[in-house]
Amino acid sequence: MSLGRGAIPDPLRGVLFDLDGVLLDSSHAWYRVVQAGVARFQGHDPGFDAFEATFGQGVEADRDQFF
Repeated sequence: MSLGRGAIPDPLRGVLFDLDGVLLDSSHAWYRVVQAGVARFQGHDPGFDAFEATFGQGVEADRDQFF
């Protein structure tokens, strides 16, 4: 079966959700989200080391730490 870029096979055979970061290290993607928010609302880059200390604790920890 040949699919074009972005095409969804028919029938769809499965979907994976990686909510805890076991299948994919999403720390850098989440850092970019927090970095953009901090830059917009606080005017600086929080730095990856500071972000990494709270990564995985939930968005509330990010809010408390950076905003």
